[in-house]
Formats: sequence, C-alpha cells, structure tokens
Amino acid sequence: MEAKICGVKDEIILNFILSHPNPPYFVGFIVNYNKSKR
Repeated sequence: MEAKICGVKDEIILNFILSHPNPPYFVGFIVNYNKSKR
C-alpha cells in the first residue's frame, strides 16, 4: 500500500479514519499524538 497519512500505513486504520465522522479532527489528533524525531 503506497498511501501514507501521518505515518498510517495500515489499510484498516486508513479506512477507519476515512469513515470517521470528523476526519480532520481525527487526523489532527494522530499528528499531535505521536511526534516523530526527524
């Protein structure tokens, strides 16, 4: 799977986010939840 959103590579998680009532809030929560050290 080539899709990658905020480090999400799992298709199940990706579909869960797309099916969520508030995708922007949920994605923002993931971004603010785990900060990568790049």
